[in-house]
Amino acid sequence: MRQILFHLFFFPLLIFSNALYSITIDCEIVKYTSRYELKNGKLILKDTIVFQINNRNGEQYSKFAIPYSKMVKVSDIEGWIEDLNGKIVRKLKSSDIEERSESPDYTFYEDSYVKSFSLKHNSYPYRIYYTYKITKEEFITIANWSPVFYSKVSTLKASLSIIVPKNCPIKKYIRGATLVKADSTNKEFNSYVFSSKYDRINTDEKFSEPFEDIKPKVVIVPNEYHYGVNGSSRNWVDYGNWFLDLNRGLLGLPESEKKTIDELVKGITDPKEKIKKLYYYLQDHTRYINVSIGLGGFKSYPASYVAENKYGDCKALTNYMKALLEYAGIKSYFTLINSSVQPEKVIEEIPFDQFNHIILTVPLEKDTIWIENTSATEPFGYIGSSIQNRKALFIDENRSRLIKIPIEGNNQVSVIRNIKIAINKFGNGDCQISFAFGGYNYEQYNQLNTFYSKKEQDDIVKELVSFQSYDLLNWELKKFKRDSVGIRLDSRLNIYKFFKPLGSEVYFNLNPILPYSFERPADRKHNLQIPFPINNIDTTIYQIPEGFTLKKIPEDVRIATKFGSCELSTKKMGDSIYVVKKLLIYPQSYDLEKYKIFYEFIKSVKEVDKKVIVFTGNITN
Repeated sequence: MRQILFHLFFFPLLIFSNALYSITIDCEIVKYTSRYELKNGKLILKDTIVFQINNRNGEQYSKFAIPYSKMVKVSDIEGWIEDLNGKIVRKLKSSDIEERSESPDYTFYEDSYVKSFSLKHNSYPYRIYYTYKITKEEFITIANWSPVFYSKVSTLKASLSIIVPKNCPIKKYIRGATLVKADSTNKEFNSYVFSSKYDRINTDEKFSEPFEDIKPKVVIVPNEYHYGVNGSSRNWVDYGNWFLDLNRGLLGLPESEKKTIDELVKGITDPKEKIKKLYYYLQDHTRYINVSIGLGGFKSYPASYVAENKYGDCKALTNYMKALLEYAGIKSYFTLINSSVQPEKVIEEIPFDQFNHIILTVPLEKDTIWIENTSATEPFGYIGSSIQNRKALFIDENRSRLIKIPIEGNNQVSVIRNIKIAINKFGNGDCQISFAFGGYNYEQYNQLNTFYSKKEQDDIVKELVSFQSYDLLNWELKKFKRDSVGIRLDSRLNIYKFFKPLGSEVYFNLNPILPYSFERPADRKHNLQIPFPINNIDTTIYQIPEGFTLKKIPEDVRIATKFGSCELSTKKMGDSIYVVKKLLIYPQSYDLEKYKIFYEFIKSVKEVDKKVIVFTGNITN
């Protein structure tokens, strides 16, 4: 698992008119119908989607890709374009459909593919119709359906039909949809019809709740299923047992690997030290790569495969690490988790496939260790931002259960900034800034040298600088020890026009401590979810330039609320001014009503950031 750094029409459309579509909406889905039928042990899905392309910008949505694999067959693809008057102007031909691997850039051996095609017209607006059929012989979920295709494209009308045999009890989860029909009069089948729509959601708000937690959704799960082996969705214990049954017999290691382990842990009696030694071995001798094949994303490659080939996906590397630990006499447990920076909620009432990642949990007598097996750089036992503070499924035979992964502490996530500024009589100066990053920021800057060009690196570092006029002279990243959860960035720059004139005086603003801009309550549409603490500590030393006299420094400030705290302290020592700022925002979720109160705290922090230091003296031209 790799993280990537930094910076993922509502009009009636039954009647076409040029006047109606002189609008700025690029694309909309006019109609989307899905039909899921479970028959003779097979699940057959038929989709029909109608896209409205309103202008040239909307053509980005005229490209379509339908995923399939050896276990998921796609057929009966049809498509056509209708013009403003409903006339068919183009039909999709079989030669227009391309087949390719679903993820060729990251995959070593992959049995997931897509059939892709594009349909375009040169007169707007126009509609694209396409339909297809998917057949599955094995499945866990009948439907995990949403009217949403793209977060920024509305769906005006959507419907879902479910047809299942009488002898197939199901579980239902419904959010943002309506069950409009449930028919059990047929002697062989029960049928259900759901309706929904989707009005575009602005997902760009700061720390918005995850899109997956708020978009409309219908989940249909059979009580019993066969996917590789028999399984049940009655409870999480049954789901965990199914996962274990599917992955049994995969922990065997070659004799050569066993000898290596014997040498690695020889003389070590502390279980935690053994785990650390084996984790280092995993990091130093394997690499993460997508080698998914076979039973979808659920069954792992054998540990012997990784031992021989030295690579694997998250399942294979985790299974391999479990095998290393088991041979060394240490019990560990598969733990299924949804990896994302913003923790997504688990639908607890229905056990089904809603996880995208797997880690190991190792309970010790006085500690519990969570092991991320896909990173070659993360410290031993580090709970990264993409797995912390969320529910996960702890897989334990006949005792599987949802657990809560701990949240990072305030000190673990801190960003400590030390700044020295020497200003000359011209209002320019030399500035040295040293950052010590923890938590999410540590994870991101830890991969700066690995995944980015020098220009991209420079641009990213410049984003850290709050001055308006400056030249970045140099910067350097310095890693701490292997198991240190932190990284340091030292930089040096020339700053210009630092002073601002104020009559016969000059002043400058203190460096801001608040790293984000939050929407005003009147503009906010979605709940706030801060996934981990924000803990920023700044110490700035300003050297008073020759010929200038300090006139005013801000008074000390102490703000403490249930949302967080902010502190400011200033003092003059010799020819320097020392300014210390601290900001702590607690990890929490707030609905829109509580957000109004939270925003008052943010406003008070902004007021602290507006404080200035005033001098008497003249800037030399």
